[in-house]
Amino acid sequence: MQYHKVVLVVITFFIAHCNMASAITAFTFTIDDSWCPDSALLESDQGPKVETIPVELAIKNIAKLEGFRATPYDDVGGHAIGYGQQISKDQLDLCVTKEEAYAMLRQHVLELHAFLLAKVTVALTNTQVAVLLSFIYNVGRSNFAKSTLYRTLNDGNYSKVPTELKRWVYVTVYTSSGTKVKKRLKGLVNRRNIEANLWAV
Repeated sequence: MQYHKVVLVVITFFIAHCNMASAITAFTFTIDDSWCPDSALLESDQGPKVETIPVELAIKNIAKLEGFRATPYDDVGGHAIGYGQQISKDQLDLCVTKEEAYAMLRQHVLELHAFLLAKVTVALTNTQVAVLLSFIYNVGRSNFAKSTLYRTLNDGNYSKVPTELKRWVYVTVYTSSGTKVKKRLKGLVNRRNIEANLWAV
């Protein structure tokens, strides 16, 4: 890939429990797709000639897209905390600071970056790497590796990537009768549009 190689230090940390007077007792599955970040707030590697590390760019953008929550919340497919970090059911008593959540995000993105380097065989700009890291953070490694987007990219069809990104706007939900259906989320539409626009920068 055609961008600067750097030595990245994985930050290890411990998640501290907060001293909260009340405990989380139950969750109701709710999808909130009303929030939409302004694409103007997200960063690319264009503009002044300042050296930008793709991973750092991705971390900043993902943090803005996900938003911060100190305590666990319902997410599509399970539960999350911090900046969209997935957690298990036995971690629902966790509470994190912004610093701890940012460290969790950084470690996750570093792992995704190593995965991306191993998978993608074509040259990418810093911003394109950041876009793919944001996408993989959202949909998961397995979905990325099985996607038409991945095959299209490795075939060198850069111009088709935005179209492929915009296809990933559905989640699987259950109706009151227990039937699985696909639901198009406005929040995902907004996120994919932002990623697609950044890809073309």
